[in-house]
Amino acid sequence: MKIILKIFVSFAILGGVTHLTANSALAACTSRTVDPASGQVGTTFTVRLEGCTAGNYQVSLFKGGPYQTYSAQSVGSNAYVAVISGLPEGTYSATYNEVGQGGTSVGNITVTPQVGATTTRFECQTVNNMSYCFKCTFNGTTKISCTSPSSGEMGSCPAACKLVVPGGSVGVGMSANIQGSCPADQIETGIGCIPIGSPTGFAAFFLRWGLGIAGGVAMLVFAYASFMLMTSAGDPKRLQTGKELLFSVISGIIMLVFSMFILNLLGVNILGLFA
Repeated sequence: MKIILKIFVSFAILGGVTHLTANSALAACTSRTVDPASGQVGTTFTVRLEGCTAGNYQVSLFKGGPYQTYSAQSVGSNAYVAVISGLPEGTYSATYNEVGQGGTSVGNITVTPQVGATTTRFECQTVNNMSYCFKCTFNGTTKISCTSPSSGEMGSCPAACKLVVPGGSVGVGMSANIQGSCPADQIETGIGCIPIGSPTGFAAFFLRWGLGIAGGVAMLVFAYASFMLMTSAGDPKRLQTGKELLFSVISGIIMLVFSMFILNLLGVNILGLFA
């Protein structure tokens, strides 16, 4: 009885080993090729497996993760072919396996832009140590132009760059001094675009701001002096204070206007200080 049991166990182990060996052989092909290994968008790629045992084979593509799986068709003795088409631009890693088993590398498939065809690509460019997103147009592999993507296109930007340079179209070479919506000779600030390429423009910018601030202060003082005069109710001291404030604000406005006239006449027209 023991002898019969030993014989049965031996046949069971031998059968298991034979089954595992056969299953392992199912996923083994002696030759694996990709033709062509690279091509433009629209190219049809063929993965050929040769020297394979009979089985149900498939080819899988990966691009940062599983991309798509293609069934491999038998084309003769021990040979299988998977036809791949319609791939967008990029580099793909190809593997083959028998259904239900692990994959074995075949190689890479590289898809390049079609020569002469216009394509659009979103890319990151570093400007002043900041990473900006640009929507760039290519003719084949040649960059034609870049623009700022619209709010609806921001989802297409790479995760590394979500900032957008305002102002629409920008140059292909991307200057390191992008100033947003301001001209190239001005810097963008919280109070507007400050001209730095022209002394006259620089002075005029701050003179305008100075006039605006002085005019605002003068209006406030004028209103306060008027209020004091209207509510003095015969109080000589309050009436006098209101008159003095009113006289001061009117005098200040007159002096401010004349100072601008004198500065323009002497500094610009005669002396040419900001020429």
